[in-house]
Amino acid sequence: MVVVTGPIKIDLFLGDPRHEVEEPWTALPATLDAIDSHFWDWALWLGGKVLGGHDELVIRELAEDASPSARPGRSRRARGNPRGRCG
Repeated sequence: MVVVTGPIKIDLFLGDPRHEVEEPWTALPATLDAIDSHFWDWALWLGGKVLGGHDELVIRELAEDASPSARPGRSRRARGNPRGRCG
């Protein structure tokens, strides 16, 4: 990910686009920056979907994050749901 000054975000997808399911985030001082970046990346992506009128997708994403499987210690990555699959 490349973040530049202002409300601009550029994602670069190089090589194999497949995403392997990863272990859940563990909240430690050493991982907080990565967790924070992951959250804001998802929030920006979701905001783009709102602005684009993809209401059904936004509703599904928010419902999934409110589900019992979205409990603390289980990130979206750990549930095998890489954000990019939804476009």
